[in-house]
Amino acid sequence: MPLRPYLLLLTLCLGLAGCGRIQRIRECRALVASVNPALGGVQQHLVTNRHDAAFYGEVAGRYDALALDLGKLSFANPQLKVLVDEYRSVMTSAAQAVRSVGLAQTNPQALPQARLELDRVVRREKISVLKIDAECHAP
Repeated sequence: MPLRPYLLLLTLCLGLAGCGRIQRIRECRALVASVNPALGGVQQHLVTNRHDAAFYGEVAGRYDALALDLGKLSFANPQLKVLVDEYRSVMTSAAQAVRSVGLAQTNPQALPQARLELDRVVRREKISVLKIDAECHAP
């Protein structure tokens, strides 16, 4: 009979470990539900082939809005929170870089530097997404 309380405790511990994983999955799904539609809106703008100052302002505004939305999400998983904060920072940087490219359209000398910064932000975004993806798919 003394084995029974230990089995109950073991079952409870395993169940709690599973709850943490379920919580992380929920948080990852909420993140995807916020990010994918916002980035889809950016993609729709990119296919218009309209590249005037208003275009860059609209795209930058979408990145700013995404960064704001990400700030409203809460995460119980501390590692995921850190990664999402990093991604939010990348989205803010993307908005600034896109605005810089838009402003540089009228200043050809500034355009190469603005595009270089945008390329850097794109690389940071890819790395950030890979980190989040690894955390969300961790066992």
